[in-house]
Amino acid sequence: MDTQSELESVFEDRLKDFNKDKIKQWYNGYSWLGESVYNPFDILLLFQKKGLEPFGLRQGDLSIILCLITKSPAEYL
Repeated sequence: MDTQSELESVFEDRLKDFNKDKIKQWYNGYSWLGESVYNPFDILLLFQKKGLEPFGLRQGDLSIILCLITKSPAEYL
């Protein structure tokens, strides 16, 4: 989704009511061998709820993660 610079340029008007460092601390941490990015769903919920919350924990059933981490890499091919 968004890098730090993209978030600040696209949502400049909405970010004025929030502490950018806190937003980064809470929601910027997704990385696949490159620059960290924000989860777009979390950012939209942040603006909707007007507060920092652990949105990722409520987005879905965590049992899928447990299932995936118990499989061997060969099972994904």
